[in-house]
Amino acid sequence: MHEVTMMKIDIQATSYWTVFLCLWVRVHTTFSPVLAKNLLDELYNTNYSNLVRPSTTVQVNTSLTVYTINSLNIIEQTFSVSGMLSLTWTDPRLAWSSLSDYSAIKFLFNTEENTWVPPIFVQNSVEDMEVISDENWTMRINPDGTVAWNPADVYKVSCECDIKYYPFDKQLCNILFTTAGYSYQDIQFNEDSNAVDVSNYVENGEWIIVSVGAKTSGSASSVSGGDATYSKIEFSFVLKRRHVFHIINTVFPVIVMVFLIPLVFKLDLGSGDKTGYALTVLLSYSVYLTMIAEHIPSTSVSVCYVSLYLAIMLAVSTISVPFGILVVHLYNKEDDEPMSPCIESLSRKFLMRIVCCNKASCCRRRRRRRGSVGVTPNVNCNTDANHIHLSKEDLRNSSESSDDDSDTLTWQIIACLLDHFLFVLFTCIVFIFTFVFFAILGANY
Repeated sequence: MHEVTMMKIDIQATSYWTVFLCLWVRVHTTFSPVLAKNLLDELYNTNYSNLVRPSTTVQVNTSLTVYTINSLNIIEQTFSVSGMLSLTWTDPRLAWSSLSDYSAIKFLFNTEENTWVPPIFVQNSVEDMEVISDENWTMRINPDGTVAWNPADVYKVSCECDIKYYPFDKQLCNILFTTAGYSYQDIQFNEDSNAVDVSNYVENGEWIIVSVGAKTSGSASSVSGGDATYSKIEFSFVLKRRHVFHIINTVFPVIVMVFLIPLVFKLDLGSGDKTGYALTVLLSYSVYLTMIAEHIPSTSVSVCYVSLYLAIMLAVSTISVPFGILVVHLYNKEDDEPMSPCIESLSRKFLMRIVCCNKASCCRRRRRRRGSVGVTPNVNCNTDANHIHLSKEDLRNSSESSDDDSDTLTWQIIACLLDHFLFVLFTCIVFIFTFVFFAILGANY
């Protein structure tokens, strides 16, 4: 009896040790290529097809990792980004967490040649409209059936740019991904918590990333009505231009040349260089505009304030040429050449009062007789200072009557008055337009 009892105890102990060893072996099984190959063969059996989606509605979590912004071409209206698109979905057919024999395998790798992947493409691409695909890019499969696929590419898309405030502009560009073939009821995009990752971003020399974001779109209601709607996810980028380069090479030279325009009316009327200077400024401005035309956006979608400013200043420079010729023509007229009452009245009531600060007496001149030739006005019109300098003797005799003024008003005086008036006028025009131009750009920046 004692021997039977001992035998039973030995049998039970042996059974316990056997079960313990089996469990220990299963728990402490190590990874091996053969084990992984067996798991792949078991998962990708004859019942698995990469043409069949894993569930009725596949939820695809999506994010974009941005590496660099290659370019934002304002003229071509294109936006190029290098990045990695991260897609994650669950395929229950590839889960092995319930298979204890493969507990040592923490993850598997496979390619899209064998595994179902959501077919997507870039809807606003400007180079091709192909489905994103790369047979050499592996995907990671977890024990619960979660599949992570991270294809990287250069995405060049169209971007409608607003160049109104160039070069102090901000641009909004989007990269739009959508499904191919599968409707919203079949595949739905979901944005991750960190939908746009810029932690590995390399700074661009022309653009600064102000903000990034993502949003999904699509509606199941239109599908039920018969019109297929596809799920979409849109990654948005708000970019601000680095303006120092454009200010130094475009804006500053233009403004410096603009303030040369009114100086044409500071030249000596007797030197004969006034017309030549005006034409030189106009031609120089035209040549420089041709040089910088390549750097200014040439689009009609929105009006660029820089282009508008340059066009106005070119018109002002053009108008200064005939005015300069007019002043020289009036100055070279003979004193005995008749003057129409209209010109004389306009000069007295308009030019003299504006140029002389509404004090007509400062423009009066005493007459001096020279022999029997007649009356010759003593006009001291020094155009180097661009206004009429009066001697003390002239000022003492400035109380002559207005009847005498009608005899002292000559073509040379009118030319000097008009020259000074045009200098002030063109200086004000240039200053006002330049101030308004910078005020508009500065208010938007």
